[in-house]
Amino acid sequence: MAHDTRERTPVPGEELGEAPWLAPRSALEIALAFLNTWDLLAHPPELLRGPDALRRFLEWIGRPASDKVTDADVKRAIAARERLRQAFDAPSEEEAVARLNDLLLKVGGVPQLVSNDGSWQVRYTTRRPEPTAGLLAESAGGLLAAMQDGLWGRLGRCEGDPCRCAFVDRTKNRVRRFCSTICSDRMMQAAFRRRRRLAARESRIDSASSS
Repeated sequence: MAHDTRERTPVPGEELGEAPWLAPRSALEIALAFLNTWDLLAHPPELLRGPDALRRFLEWIGRPASDKVTDADVKRAIAARERLRQAFDAPSEEEAVARLNDLLLKVGGVPQLVSNDGSWQVRYTTRRPEPTAGLLAESAGGLLAAMQDGLWGRLGRCEGDPCRCAFVDRTKNRVRRFCSTICSDRMMQAAFRRRRRLAARESRIDSASSS
């Protein structure tokens, strides 16, 4: 199955080398992937289900933990994700920026220039040892950079109920509604089934009227 973005996150247990999941390439994509570790299409929705799941997620995004990942790290990651979610879902750009700035201050985020695929890129890092601190700093920095680039109005949530995964709309006319082809196909199939049921109901009514 093809995936049109790097924004959905593999569920624990999937072989990343075999499944067609694309790893995030930028701080913004890492932020979206981090937010989407809570995925209502998964059972259960929590994808950071333990130290091994968090370790694999950090490896997948290219930020492997230097030390052993613990249950305490998982709890910190989930709490950090919630703070990031509050900023992403803020009612205004000003409030989102204020929340993200506050997150960077609390985590000690420091901007550094790093090489990425042959070009230079600003990445937020931190001196704090726990892996979630660096993840939160980079995610917050990625969202702030997106807002600086005028992308606040293009940050959205999937309309493929019950999915609420985060995405950035890069379409020309801002018409994106779904996080991935998974949800787009799923909702198209659901709409087709509704139309077929309606047609069958109308056919039964017409048959009853003519009898």
